[in-house]
Amino acid sequence: PNGTSVGVMLHTVDSGVNWTELGTNVMPPLAAVRFLDEKTGFAFGEATGAFPNSAFVTKDGGESWDAVNDARLPGTRAAEVLPTTK
Repeated sequence: PNGTSVGVMLHTVDSGVNWTELGTNVMPPLAAVRFLDEKTGFAFGEATGAFPNSAFVTKDGGESWDAVNDARLPGTRAAEVLPTTK
């Protein structure tokens, strides 16, 4: 509305057949979302006044997201997430 973007966070548990809305304006504009497995994922986007962090992590398959500590980057356009080696 009025030339502004309203982001919608969606969640799926069946590979995208059905989607549930988790909320609007709950994150900044996103450029990349990557998952290491079905539970652990990362989202990257543009930092804004309301969201000074541009990186977020989920450990529950995307039902909830937390800002990555110290990720105060102006923005991220792409990302590659690699698992740690043991």
